[in-house]
Amino acid sequence: MHLYSIMVAAKHPTDGNVYIYSRDYELSSFGFFYKNTIKESFKFLCRESVPLLPYGTRHTVVHEDQFTVHVLVSDKQQLAVFTFCDSSYPRRIAFKACDEVLELFESKVGEDWVKHTSDENIDIGISSFLKKYKDPKMSDALTKAQSKADDIKIILHENIRKLLERGENLEKLVDKSKDLSEQSKLFFKQTKKMNKSCCNIF
Repeated sequence: MHLYSIMVAAKHPTDGNVYIYSRDYELSSFGFFYKNTIKESFKFLCRESVPLLPYGTRHTVVHEDQFTVHVLVSDKQQLAVFTFCDSSYPRRIAFKACDEVLELFESKVGEDWVKHTSDENIDIGISSFLKKYKDPKMSDALTKAQSKADDIKIILHENIRKLLERGENLEKLVDKSKDLSEQSKLFFKQTKKMNKSCCNIF
């Protein structure tokens, strides 16, 4: 069971762009040459999905037991916390991490994030959450009694394409993306030709 990244992203109320405001990664289980592609892909997913997610919702994207993304959107604004993990990582624990990170971000940063109109890495201690939730078995004992995430409706998306579906072709989104390098775009297109889903980009 692996937790790969926690990221906080928001749609800026003035310019309408989505920026990544805090993030950290634990990608030691991936090969050196894949790490940048993975980071770019995570940013791409955050950037493209935040405008589509209603306030106060929880989403889980699962694809072929390879990769899972859990997303919690603030009920006050279009601010979202993403946890990227493997398919065996418990959903309850992932959403518990999202809850804690969102609560900390909102209390520590407040509305100050709107001052930034570019990607930032505001230090709220996300690395400590990656360590805390690295072993879900340890975290599980602490969160079994707090089943808030299980009691709230979670919107399941069978793959990233379904999450990002909004009338615009996913391939066009990939081509236009500033997060994906030419190497990552090429990787996406090659996997597409091999009849693999876009999730394999991760």
